[in-house]
Amino acid sequence: MVFRNLLMRNAVRITLPCLLALASLGGSLAAAPAVAAHGTTIHVVKVTAHDNGSDANFHGYFTIPSTVPTGLVEFHFKNEGTQDHMAQFFKLNPGVSESEFLARLTPLFSSQDPSVVTHALHELLEISAAAGGADSVTAGVVQSVIERVTAGHYVVVCFDTTSDGTPHFLLGMHKSFWATKNAWAAVDQDTTLKDGAPVANGTVYESDHSISVPSVISTSQPLLLKVRVSDQTHEFQLVRVPAGTTKDALLQCLTGPQSACTLTGEPIDSGGAASIAPGSTHWVELNLAPGTYAAWCFVPDIVTGMPHAFMGMITVFTVTA
Repeated sequence: MVFRNLLMRNAVRITLPCLLALASLGGSLAAAPAVAAHGTTIHVVKVTAHDNGSDANFHGYFTIPSTVPTGLVEFHFKNEGTQDHMAQFFKLNPGVSESEFLARLTPLFSSQDPSVVTHALHELLEISAAAGGADSVTAGVVQSVIERVTAGHYVVVCFDTTSDGTPHFLLGMHKSFWATKNAWAAVDQDTTLKDGAPVANGTVYESDHSISVPSVISTSQPLLLKVRVSDQTHEFQLVRVPAGTTKDALLQCLTGPQSACTLTGEPIDSGGAASIAPGSTHWVELNLAPGTYAAWCFVPDIVTGMPHAFMGMITVFTVTA
């Protein structure tokens, strides 16, 4: 998401309890070797989500260093809470405060009117840009992503919601951090680099209302996938879905009456990469068990205000043993 329209995502979760969130894969299956090359370094930064274990009186928060290095950074996001959480990064324009950013972000989740959402989206993008991060995972799960970090002020937020549809970022789950070339962090030792970029097992391409994934995925071993976004801000959200689920069935559950939703079980958040600005690339490490998965994007469309998934940006794929 992200920045997926939280409000629209909340509406899906409330009215269609059989649906959660997912992201897509792409690439071959062999794990990448583990040696750095060409003198490029990947630093490692831990990001942790916490909550108080209560839904009615929810409070959540992040722990993350106040400063992180610039360049390639592998963020290890761990959900130590009791609910699903994500870590969506935004980079703020110079001089923009965290409070101003949150004030611009909040209207995206206060209306389901596409025209209101579109206006709010334009207002938000005037002062910030989606900068990647880890998409939603269940309690106890770790999701790692590699981002190209430039100097500046960032905010991490969680777009997951309580049972009444309130976004977690409105209940404490937001935190500022700064990127600077002088910040200290541990150095990654297990990712291969070539020509200044991580060596991926495959590439996911995201463009207007489409997500491409590998035609065959036949391993549950770790995969490092390169995610490239072209035309708009997109996320690469993954969910595990019941066997036999089709794209048409998911679209029907999203856009049709609840009675028309034929899924036999509830999708499970399975990680992926949070939304990133158009023209950007980041990397996501996945370790998926065999099964059926969906990848989709809930970022609102810059023209229509509708979540991209509602406009067909969904891909269903199978992971085999």
